[in-house]
This record gives sequence, C-alpha cells and structure tokens, in this order.
Amino acid sequence: MTSLPVSAAMTSKGGVHALTVSLAAELARHQIRVNTLAPGIIRTPLIGDGADDMAPVHPLGRIGEVRDTSDAALYLARAGFVTGTTLDVDGGYSHGR
Repeated sequence: MTSLPVSAAMTSKGGVHALTVSLAAELARHQIRVNTLAPGIIRTPLIGDGADDMAPVHPLGRIGEVRDTSDAALYLARAGFVTGTTLDVDGGYSHGR
C-alpha cells in the first residue's frame, strides 16, 4: 500500500500542530506545557476487524496498539522540559510514505 487519501487528515493534523506550538509559546510563562499526540492507525473498535489489513501503511509493518499511545502520553506528561511538541505515534507513517 503506497498511498491513501489522507489530505484532509494531514491538513487537520497540521492545524493542531500549529495550535500546539502557538499555545506552548503563549502559556510557557505560566509554566503550562502544551504537547500533542498524532496517532496513526491504532487498533480500536472504531477501526474494526480489518485493522491488520492496514499494517502495510506503517513502515514498522504493524497496527498501533492503544498501549503505544498511552506510553507516548505518559512520556509527555513526565517530560517536564518538553513543550510545543507534536509526537507522532504512527509507526513511521508520516515520515516514511
């Protein structure tokens, strides 16, 4: 699988990233950190039974699990010197397409 129609999703993620950077700059003086997770295809009931069929879109060759996103969220929660970051939790999809 080399290409999916993802223009709308990538555009909206770009907007969320821009908001993350802007809010991080505005709120840093109050010691408020702002970060974002940008998940790829994660195995949830929303994806359904055909989730594994989507594995080839990720360079890591598998579907993300809920644990992958929760681990990333815990990292950002604990990383006190990280702000304004969008952390891609997508098996390399956004960088390897």
